[in-house]
Amino acid sequence: MRQARLVLVLMVLAICGGILASSSSAADSTVVATVQAEQMTLPAGASVINSSTASGGEAVMLTEPGSSLTTSVPLPGAVTTVDVVAQGTRCQRGWPAMTVSLDGKTVLNSASVNRSSWQNYSVAASLAAGGHTLTISDSAAASCRTLYVDEIIFSSSASVSVAPTVSLIATPASVVSGNSSTLTWSSTNATSCVASGGWSGSQSTSGSIATGALTASTGYTLTCTGSGGNASSTATVTVTPPPTKLCQAVAIPAYFYPSGGAGLWGSALTAEPGVGVMIANVDNGPGTSVDSYYTAAITKAQGAGVSVFGYVYTSYGPPDGRSLASVESDISAWRKLYGVTNIFLDEASTSGSTLSYYQALSNYVHQAFPGAVTIVNFGTIPGSSEMSAGDIAVTFEGNYSTYQSTRFPSWVTSFAPTRFYNIVYNVPDQASMLNALSEAAGDHVGYVYATNDGLPNPYDTLPPYLSGEASQAHSGC
Repeated sequence: MRQARLVLVLMVLAICGGILASSSSAADSTVVATVQAEQMTLPAGASVINSSTASGGEAVMLTEPGSSLTTSVPLPGAVTTVDVVAQGTRCQRGWPAMTVSLDGKTVLNSASVNRSSWQNYSVAASLAAGGHTLTISDSAAASCRTLYVDEIIFSSSASVSVAPTVSLIATPASVVSGNSSTLTWSSTNATSCVASGGWSGSQSTSGSIATGALTASTGYTLTCTGSGGNASSTATVTVTPPPTKLCQAVAIPAYFYPSGGAGLWGSALTAEPGVGVMIANVDNGPGTSVDSYYTAAITKAQGAGVSVFGYVYTSYGPPDGRSLASVESDISAWRKLYGVTNIFLDEASTSGSTLSYYQALSNYVHQAFPGAVTIVNFGTIPGSSEMSAGDIAVTFEGNYSTYQSTRFPSWVTSFAPTRFYNIVYNVPDQASMLNALSEAAGDHVGYVYATNDGLPNPYDTLPPYLSGEASQAHSGC
């Protein structure tokens, strides 16, 4: 009778999950992946414990029936067997039970973990390579029956062929026509690689090579093959036209104090002859009295051939901005205090209703100081009719990433490049600066300023690449 009962129990266990309790995996199997229980998502009441006999020295203790460990398992190859290494604590004449699910399907149902030492609980599986969800649940009848989980081993009875991987990058990914890029690649689980697209022939499984001079955007593909199949990666090098040659000038918003009559003002002058404009701002305008340091700095800049402009804010004009009389008072003060007659009108509105206001201010400057020039800072692209607001229009003031995506209307080419001024901040390095000036030249912009400085005040320092900037601007002159 006892023997019949034993046979019946084994049949029930086999039906519930095909359980094989053993001390190790099949000798002829190949391990595809291993998951440590402590790396899984732990439920409430679970904890990681130290165990000298566990793999890696740690395991997970489950004390709450119904609680589950979960994780996502990426399998590089097919799996035929899953082994859960676990042990239990006997209590109230029973052992803990364990349920294992894969992708929401139960593959081991309430198996009795009836050993106080680590044992492998194996189930047959048929899992393809890719991502799978693993769940291990404590299905004990009593909370005192503690379940311990060490690791989960995914194996295959057949030789596993892991799919290869390949990575191909181009540095830099964008070059000016006539320049080259460098292709760098690496692969795993591959025995050979073949190039196609902009290059050809057999390549090693890792390496680097120069593309040579490029005149058109080109895609490069590398396909690597191994026992697990093949994989490809493509890198594209974008080729931009040579920079448009245009005689430009760097126009610096010099909103920094000229300590000792020099300071950053003096540093800016060393970048001549590419620096053509400096905008002085004593105290959000000319201030009310002469500052000898500004007098010395402005005089030195003018002597070096730099056009100095006096800063005046307008608060976007009427109806809520500054009155004509207030702005004209600041314009006159620049001439009286520092001999500056060129005026930079900041915070200009692009509304057509304020056009006459800025026209009146520019006319005031022209009549009071014959030959003087006005810059009107719209900060963005105005309508073509707004160009009559002053002699030079700031059509961009913003960060480099925005500048790269800004497109100017075709009407700008009907005006001379000296009518436009772009201010670009957050330009990180010299290569980006050269690109910004090239874009400005291509957009018909004669005055430009690029700086690595950023908000809240991009104009309190000078960029480290100012000499290169001035040289690039002047290269087309």
